[in-house]
Amino acid sequence: MYRTICTELWTDPEIKSLNVATKLLFVYLITNPHTHLSGIYYLPETTLLKETGLKQIPYRYGIDTLSKLEKAFRDTRTETIFVMNMFAYQGQGPKNEQAAARHLRTLHKSSLIARFL
Repeated sequence: MYRTICTELWTDPEIKSLNVATKLLFVYLITNPHTHLSGIYYLPETTLLKETGLKQIPYRYGIDTLSKLEKAFRDTRTETIFVMNMFAYQGQGPKNEQAAARHLRTLHKSSLIARFL
């Protein structure tokens, strides 16, 4: 599976201001094997911590920071992640829109669905 990362990410003033752990977290949220082209997907915290090597405190600081910047959000109740604007970068069109609509039904009514829509 491939994910598109816009190279302008590295010149974005908000991304440049992040510490290394939060930058790693953001790139992981875009590229990990659990992603969905919509940018909203199920990802347990334990999986994220194991795969990134991040500890819980830097992770929580990072996701809080990304949420404040409106880059990524987490619904702890449903263990769902939403990366803002990911869908726009991963391709548009009716097939992708249909795939996203089908995928939303698998997310157990996450509070992030409304933000995605």
